[in-house]
Amino acid sequence: MIEWRPGRRASDDGGPLLGAQDLAHLLGVLSRIETLFAWPPDVEWTGRSPDTVVLQARPITTSRPATDDERGWYLTLRPNLRRLSALADRVAGELIPALESEGARLASLDLAACPDAELAGALLERAESLRRWKDIYWDEFIPLAHGVRQLGRYYADAVRPDDPYEFVGLLESVDMLASRRNQAMADLAGRLRGNARLIRAVSDARVALADAGATLWRERLEPLRELPGGPGFLDAFDGLVAGFMDVMYGTERLLDRPDLLLHTLVELAEVAPRDAGPGALHQGVVRSELEERLFDAVGPARRDEAAEVLRIGRVSWRLRDDDNLLLSRVESQLNRAVALALDRLRAAGRLRQEPRRTTDMVPALARALTDPEAVLDLPAATPEDARVEIPSQDTPRQLVGQPASPGLASGRVCRIRAGEDIGRFRAGHVLVCDAIQPMMTHLVPLAAAVVERRGGMLIHGAIIAREMGIPCVNGIARAVEQLRDGELVTVDGHLGIVTVGPPEFDLELA
Repeated sequence: MIEWRPGRRASDDGGPLLGAQDLAHLLGVLSRIETLFAWPPDVEWTGRSPDTVVLQARPITTSRPATDDERGWYLTLRPNLRRLSALADRVAGELIPALESEGARLASLDLAACPDAELAGALLERAESLRRWKDIYWDEFIPLAHGVRQLGRYYADAVRPDDPYEFVGLLESVDMLASRRNQAMADLAGRLRGNARLIRAVSDARVALADAGATLWRERLEPLRELPGGPGFLDAFDGLVAGFMDVMYGTERLLDRPDLLLHTLVELAEVAPRDAGPGALHQGVVRSELEERLFDAVGPARRDEAAEVLRIGRVSWRLRDDDNLLLSRVESQLNRAVALALDRLRAAGRLRQEPRRTTDMVPALARALTDPEAVLDLPAATPEDARVEIPSQDTPRQLVGQPASPGLASGRVCRIRAGEDIGRFRAGHVLVCDAIQPMMTHLVPLAAAVVERRGGMLIHGAIIAREMGIPCVNGIARAVEQLRDGELVTVDGHLGIVTVGPPEFDLELA
C-alpha cells in the first residue's frame, strides 16, 4: 500500500478500510480472474478476506496501448516557454543547418568511384549518421513540435476566438522545404498545361522510365528538348529533382523514380490549379490582423512574451516539416550506398538471394564487401504488394473519425502505402494513407478528399486540406486496411464520417 485516504463512514476507526491481508487476498482474486479469462478484468466485489465475494467481472473498457504506440510518451512532453525558446534557437541555429550540410556532403561523394573497402566504410558511416540524427530527432526536434500547440493554447486563452483553429493563420507564409517543392511542381505543371504535345511526350517518357527503371533517366528524357517548351521544362525538372527529391518514401528512393514525379506533374497539368485560399483556414483574416488580435488581447505588458510564443510557434511549424525531409535525405544517401553495394555483390555472384532491405543489414553488407570470398546470405525480400486484406464480408458501410477539414466530396479510393502507389494517384481520387508526410504533400492538390489513420487537427494532412478547402477525415484506426483501392466513398469533413458506396445526396435533401 502506497497511500490511502479515509472515506466518510459512520464509525471511523482511523485506519484504512482494507488492511494489507485484505489487499493481498484481493490481488490474488484479480490475478486468478485475469488468468482464467485471459483479459484484464474490471471487477466488482464486496467483503474482506477470506470472505471476499466477486459480484461481476468483465473486460476493461480501455484497451492496453500497443507496444509500438508512442503517443503516450509524446503526450508527456510539455516543455515550458524557456525550454522551447532554447530549443528553437538550437534547432534552427545549429541542428537544422548541420543536418542539411550532412545530407549535402553525403550526396556529393562519388560512391561509384570507391573501392569495395571504401564503400564498406561509407556504408557504416552513413548508418551511424542516420542513427545519430534519429536520436537528435526524437530528443530535440520532436519536443520542439510542441511550440505549435503552445501557440494554439496561448492564442485561444488570450483571444477566445470562435474558431479554435484560427491561430493557424499565424503560420501562413512560413517558408518550408515542402512548400518550395510544391510550388516548383506547380510551376512545372504550368509549363505543361495547354501544351498537349509536350504532355503526351512526357506521359510516354514516364511509361518508358517505369518499364526500364531509373538508370540514365536524364538521357532518356533528352528528346523532349526538341519539342516546343521542352528545354525550359527539362531544365526546371532537373532542378526540382536535384533540389527536392533525394528523399525516401517507404522503401523507395524518390530520386530513383522520376516516373512517379512525371506522373504527378501530368495529373497536375490536366486539372485547373487549386489555390490555397484563406477562407477555409481562418475566415479570410490576414496574418497581420491575427497578430494584432493577439497583441491587443495580451496587452503591452505581455507583448514581448506573446511575440516570443509566436516566434517559437513559427520556428516549430517550419522545422517539424523540414526536419523530416532533411533526415530523409540522410536515409536516402544510406539507401544509395546499400543499392550500390548490392549491385557489386550481385554482379560478382556473391548474393545468395535478394535480401530484405533494413538498416540492420548494413554491418553484414560491409563485411561482405571487405571479404572477397564472402557470400551475402540475408532474409529474402518479400513483395511489397503482399499486404493483408480484410475479407469482403467485413467491408464497413461507414467509418467514423475526426472532422479535420470541412466539406463533402465523393471519389475513388487510392491508398498510398509505398512509393509505387504515388504513380497510381490521379486527380479526383480520395487519398487514403497512414498520414500525409512532407514527402507526399504534392499529391494533396489532386485529391478530392483526404482520409488518414493518424488523428489531430494540427497534422500535415489536416492543415493542408483546410488550406485548400479539401474535405479531410482523420483518426480512423484501420482506414488503410478497411478501404480498398477503387472503392467509391463519400468523405464528410463536417461530421468526420467516410461512407462506403455511392453517395446518397438525394436522400440527404429529401
